[in-house]
Amino acid sequence: MVVPAIAKTVETETIDGITAPWYYIQQQEHDPFGRNEGDIYNVWIFGGYVKEFPVNEKHENPEELKKSVESIGLKFCQ
Repeated sequence: MVVPAIAKTVETETIDGITAPWYYIQQQEHDPFGRNEGDIYNVWIFGGYVKEFPVNEKHENPEELKKSVESIGLKFCQ
């Protein structure tokens, strides 16, 4: 899932040996059955556990994205 950042901190923080900024994003609850969309939340996420892509870059290959997500020990949800 590609989520555009609303804001990004100037200062960085180090967590688990990873130094990165924090991102403020708008996240919508996901219904895995596609019945309806859930509530929208504004949340901060640590940038060390996400991958930043240029605004115009699209991910044509979901398998590549899945491999990237799973390489850091997370579950890929499409």
